[in-house]
Amino acid sequence: MKLIAKELSYAAIIALTIEAQDELARNFVKGNAKLKDTRDEQNEGSKVIGKLLCVLEERLEKGKTAMAIAPNKTLKEFFKDTYGAALQNHPYSLKNAFGAFVRTALVTELDYDVNSGNCLELAGRIVTACNGNLEHQAVKDAAFQLKERSNKAAKNLREILLTVKPAAKMTADEAIEMMETISSDGQLAVAIAVLPDLVLKMSDEQQLAMYGTFASALQAFDEKAGHLADAYSKRIETAEAPIQVIKAAA
Repeated sequence: MKLIAKELSYAAIIALTIEAQDELARNFVKGNAKLKDTRDEQNEGSKVIGKLLCVLEERLEKGKTAMAIAPNKTLKEFFKDTYGAALQNHPYSLKNAFGAFVRTALVTELDYDVNSGNCLELAGRIVTACNGNLEHQAVKDAAFQLKERSNKAAKNLREILLTVKPAAKMTADEAIEMMETISSDGQLAVAIAVLPDLVLKMSDEQQLAMYGTFASALQAFDEKAGHLADAYSKRIETAEAPIQVIKAAA
């Protein structure tokens, strides 16, 4: 079953058997193992998993009520125990977005399906920052952005988020995860290209530290991938070498 948001409505997911719901989750987990090759599919898949997580949350609560599941088990723990992989933050944020905006009719399911995962995640984070208060003006403003879907929607949602949750400094692990995402999205070259301009805006002391970091990174990269450049250069030299006429021996 393909994980395409527009083809899998929330109602359709609810109507699935538990076995089929589990298959959806496992397909998504498998897809993450080859994320670089299936990035677009996984982005759509994350939206479906956001819907599915709402269903799984209901299953979890029913299990707790029936005393078949420990009352303190979280959705993330339930997911990992059931499907053998940690639940990533992105689909979890999409779950929050779907639950807060679609299931309360602040936006339609179609709005959810056609918005970018980035905008949906930002909207979910806004709800979390407002402690789930759907009457909060920031949540209403976020809903408007999801319905309007302008080309500045992501920027506007970030600004709304800052009004309820001032930006915290990113941890090293979060920075590495973001760089991996940038790389998987094929934007690493763009990010590297703007680094010199960003560094020049820093203090002299910070620039010096960055210079040393760049030098070390380039040295490490040359050690690990320099052979590719050498092989490429040899190929070019061979292609451009003059043709040699070899005469047969008399």
